[in-house]
Amino acid sequence: MDSIKKQQENELDEIRAKIRNFLDRLSKASSDNLTATYEKEIEKLTNEEQILEKHSQVMRGRSADFGTALDMTFNFLKNPYQYWMNGDLKAKHLVMKLVFTDKLTYERGVGFRTANLSLPLRVFELSTLDESSMVDPTGLEPATPSVQMRCSTR
Repeated sequence: MDSIKKQQENELDEIRAKIRNFLDRLSKASSDNLTATYEKEIEKLTNEEQILEKHSQVMRGRSADFGTALDMTFNFLKNPYQYWMNGDLKAKHLVMKLVFTDKLTYERGVGFRTANLSLPLRVFELSTLDESSMVDPTGLEPATPSVQMRCSTR
């Protein structure tokens, strides 16, 4: 347990050093593209730093307040892959349980079958429905011929 805490503290120190390095580079950058790239990298590292800090607080035995727990939940729902990549084996098992309702099925020669996602992640699928599955904006009735009117200028 102590080795995990020490490892997390080392990771936090490395991330903070990287942030300071990018901030130094940002102050010296003259190109807008370079500035934008540094800002994106700083934002990514800051998010990682916050996740590690919250995780280390939990490891230290402090209970997280409701707002912190809610933030962690929404961050997980936004990007479970990040927790998969940054976590240990126990965290990966937890990600699998939270993302999928059943065990993943694998068929030899075919590969993994389509998995059933958990309810919170299925909600996000609803927002990605493409408009082709919806009713045509003109409606279901056949279009009526347009009435043309001609006006003479005589």
